[in-house]
Amino acid sequence: MPSLNLVGAGSTGYVLANRLSQDSWRQVLLIEAGSDYPDINLMPPDIVRGLSVAASHDWGFVSEPGVLDRPIDLLRGKLTGGSSAVNVTLAVRGWPDDYDCCHPKSGSWCKEISPRIGFYVFTKVK
Repeated sequence: MPSLNLVGAGSTGYVLANRLSQDSWRQVLLIEAGSDYPDINLMPPDIVRGLSVAASHDWGFVSEPGVLDRPIDLLRGKLTGGSSAVNVTLAVRGWPDDYDCCHPKSGSWCKEISPRIGFYVFTKVK
């Protein structure tokens, strides 16, 4: 019988379960209400694509109406990995013209950003 039950196998749940179970005398049970996909080929397309929120695995929580008198969706993942598994992943880059001043001889503010250009080239979608 476990000495500790953790509810929610999201990012935090995994870390807590791992750290708490390092004591040999403690047994930890990690509980997740959502699905588990041990292989990416078994995951639903809306999660794999990552282009929008995976509504198929969201708890559907909504806030109370706020300042603008409208509710806001509170996105929470219902699967192993929790919200980290369903949140949209974006890499936002500027237009090439935004970086034209980043020539080593320019002497402008780009002296700070020039070392980072390699990262932007690396993240370029082909």
